Amino acid sequence: MEVESLALAAYGTVAPPWWNSDGKSASYYQLKGVVEALFQLLNVKGATFLAKAGAPFHPGRSAKIVHLGSVLGEIGEVHPRHERDLGLTEPLVMAWFCLEGLLGAAEKASFRDVPRFMPAEKDLAIVVREDVLAGDVLDCVRQTGKNLASVTLFDVWRKPPVPEGFKSLAVRLVYQPVDATWTEQEFSEDRERITEALERNFDAKLRT
Repeated sequence: MEVESLALAAYGTVAPPWWNSDGKSASYYQLKGVVEALFQLLNVKGATFLAKAGAPFHPGRSAKIVHLGSVLGEIGEVHPRHERDLGLTEPLVMAWFCLEGLLGAAEKASFRDVPRFMPAEKDLAIVVREDVLAGDVLDCVRQTGKNLASVTLFDVWRKPPVPEGFKSLAVRLVYQPVDATWTEQEFSEDRERITEALERNFDAKLRT
């Protein structure tokens, strides 16, 4: 029986250098952001990324995508051995989904009134051990923070001054107050709640 699938792939430069940035190359986290945007578009809630997908992916840079105990698909960087066989000079990242499972996980969209207050963006950079999953960090932030409209990972840094065996995760928080515009003190209190939860669960430290 033929199963319909959805495949995504990224290779090379995905955003050219600009005056205020160095550009962006295809990576596991870049494609993961695309997948998360797809989930948001389809209203797929509760999907998680569990470390280590099967072949042809790199075991340390891949994940199974699971929703309510069922595997929707996999994502990851193709193993260097296969990249060499294909003559590739940069990382190739791919994701695949069972189309029936993906569409079955999509929930009927619900709508709410347009917010009366402007959203506010705040960035948070933390240092964690290399084996800590970024997805677990984001879930912790979502569960701890208040009035969060979105939580996204936008950078991973493993070079100095970050110690060997650790990585820095940069997270963007978009707040959408419901009843009133938040004061800086309220933002500060929420940031403190989040950082305490991250330290408690992952021994995370703020990157300064």
